[in-house]
Amino acid sequence: MPATIDPFDSPSKSLHRLHNIAALHGLKLGVLIALALLLCGIYVWLGSAKSRADIDVIDVVGEVGVSVIITLWIGILLIARPGGRVTNILYAGTGCFWLSSLLDVMDEFVRAPADSRWFSWLESLPLTAGLVLISYGLWLWYREQQGVNRQLRSRERFYREHALIDHLTQLNGAVYMTHQLRRELILHKHQGQPLSLALIDLDDFDDYNRRYGTEQGDQALLHTAELILLTIRATDLACRYAGDRFIVLMPKTPSDSAQLIARQLHDTLKNHYWHNRASLSATVITLTATPTDSADSLIERANDALHSHKRHHCLREAMP
Repeated sequence: MPATIDPFDSPSKSLHRLHNIAALHGLKLGVLIALALLLCGIYVWLGSAKSRADIDVIDVVGEVGVSVIITLWIGILLIARPGGRVTNILYAGTGCFWLSSLLDVMDEFVRAPADSRWFSWLESLPLTAGLVLISYGLWLWYREQQGVNRQLRSRERFYREHALIDHLTQLNGAVYMTHQLRRELILHKHQGQPLSLALIDLDDFDDYNRRYGTEQGDQALLHTAELILLTIRATDLACRYAGDRFIVLMPKTPSDSAQLIARQLHDTLKNHYWHNRASLSATVITLTATPTDSADSLIERANDALHSHKRHHCLREAMP
């Protein structure tokens, strides 16, 4: 990570961060300063000082301003970016650009010999090399950013997909179930294909949790999810709809076939609970979608049918 400077940091923290930046990029800064001193020395050695009358103050201010701005670019580059190949190339290009601006400042005070091409080379080569390096560095930065964006999209997709999975049972969650139910309802309405669902509810699961503990309750939910997956068809979709409720979407399945699958689910769960001496039972009801159903209305009808079934079951048990 780059060592960024927060304007709201205390002076001690800012100095500490500047020290870190100097430690990280000290060699590069040292090389750049050494080249600046060398080129300025060559410039002074080959040329001669201008008289005060020959110095244009406006030009001096402009050239110094450009050099200061490029210096700020270098500082921002070193602060904002981590070390690495792309940063080094951008730094080298910006450094050459800065050397060229520095020589332009020197040109305001030193007159070049009439018969020497050194001065024109000293001014043009750093500028050309700097522009080439900056262009190459920006292209590498663009490719680097593309890679970062791909990783971010992949990570976002990973978390989004895993957010749709129930972490305990590893079945699809309620959000994914609702999305798929809406999709299947569109196919049901446009293609006339039957669509059924089964709603599975563990009876008195709250009492079971209080009696045996949440860890045992989680194991019961996990085993129930596994039994549902073993019983349904490959074209069906099992989801954990709520705490102790599961939904199985059955595309292209008419009511009679859905009821047969529901009986198989009920018998499988009943036999498992009986063999394992678990004081659990499950209620399984089925519904078939109508052309006027939406995802919300179909789920609401399923919940109403479940409550009605349980209420009538309790009434039958209460009768003498």
